[in-house]
Amino acid sequence: MRDVKLFFVAGLLLILSSSFSLIFALESEKDFVDFFSQTIDLFFSSEKKPLVTFNYFENFSFLKNEELIKYYQLFAAVLEKKNRLLFKDNLLEFSGQKAFFNTQEQLRADFLLGLKFIQSGTKLGLGLEIFRRSKRQLVLFKYFEKELTAGERELLSFRSSPLLEDEFFEIQNFTLFEEILDVFTLKTEAQTLLFFLMADKIEVYKWENDRLKRVSFVNFSFEKVFLPAQIAEGKICFIQAGDKNYLAVGLNFYPDVFLFTVTGQGEIRFDAAISFLPLSSVKIGSQDYWLAVKYETSKNFFSNRLYFVNQSNQDEILKKENEPFYALAIIKKSSAEWSMFYINIDNRLKMINESWQSALEFAVKAGNFLDLGESNYLFLHEVEGEADFLKVYRYNESSLQLIAGRKIDGELRMLRCGWLDGAGIWVMVEKNRKKSVQFWKIKDV
Repeated sequence: MRDVKLFFVAGLLLILSSSFSLIFALESEKDFVDFFSQTIDLFFSSEKKPLVTFNYFENFSFLKNEELIKYYQLFAAVLEKKNRLLFKDNLLEFSGQKAFFNTQEQLRADFLLGLKFIQSGTKLGLGLEIFRRSKRQLVLFKYFEKELTAGERELLSFRSSPLLEDEFFEIQNFTLFEEILDVFTLKTEAQTLLFFLMADKIEVYKWENDRLKRVSFVNFSFEKVFLPAQIAEGKICFIQAGDKNYLAVGLNFYPDVFLFTVTGQGEIRFDAAISFLPLSSVKIGSQDYWLAVKYETSKNFFSNRLYFVNQSNQDEILKKENEPFYALAIIKKSSAEWSMFYINIDNRLKMINESWQSALEFAVKAGNFLDLGESNYLFLHEVEGEADFLKVYRYNESSLQLIAGRKIDGELRMLRCGWLDGAGIWVMVEKNRKKSVQFWKIKDV
């Protein structure tokens, strides 16, 4: 009997470790299938055997492709059993979080169905649209959402665990620095310059013959009262205005933002003290603005306002209320079309676009840092229990795909994308009160 119990337990553990998505399916599938079935019954109760097929089937939630396929199969099975309609399965394939269908079959149908999964905080929602094809008319829209259970939220935590370790990153340690607040990489065809921000200066290095060679440095001149912060933080931003290049430096313990001019050889000279930290150039109407931020006084996060500073008339400043945040990264399609990822001070990862519609929230346990790199990579600091992780996601306009992750041997204190014989991430890690600067090169870029 004991052997039988052990066999049963071992089998159960195997099922749990290999099929966590089954947990979610058992808890939630029935609710969504019942909603779909009842809506179909109600709408087609007076129709006489119409031909029905799918128009679209999309996913803007944490569901993976294999779960999306399973839901499609369940919904298709519901339709096949309905006596009041004829269902034509016109599915071609699933790719990139959505289904692709045979458009010729859609042209023959009487009614077209559209389904879309979305995620709102801790809720999973399903929108159902029914179109009457002959009149090109939307005749029904229904929405159903379900609060995720504790087990489902635990599943989300499982999914954000590391997938790959040394297969993705190659780590290089640097002993030149005890502590840095940020790193900016200026890469040209001729050279790679690295600007290391410290609490009292910037040091500029050239990457040459697999070594860092110091080119120049500048000490900060603090003329105003310090604003003591428990943990010193700072950010370097690179901006171009006319034919000049600038570095803007914001510090969470000093009220002004330092603006420096930068030469092609890496020499930096102080230019001015300004009020805001400009992140990017954006267009509002026909005017160019700097999208800028400010640190909250003495805190390790930025204030709840975004500032839009007119580049032609810097006295004109537009303000937009959002929420305080630890980190922000901007995705630009053009100067007029952009969106941004940010981590709010509740450690929730969100995304919002230039139209300021409601923010899209992702089911990850974010830390304090993020940045965007090549190949649509989002590099995200996450916290699981007392452990720090660096996760790599591939992003699009509405979803994240986890690519890789690695546990941090210590606490993550800084993260910034860069280049050192290849794309990667600069990090500073603190362990046992000792800090180390590392470059994590991405092997597949």
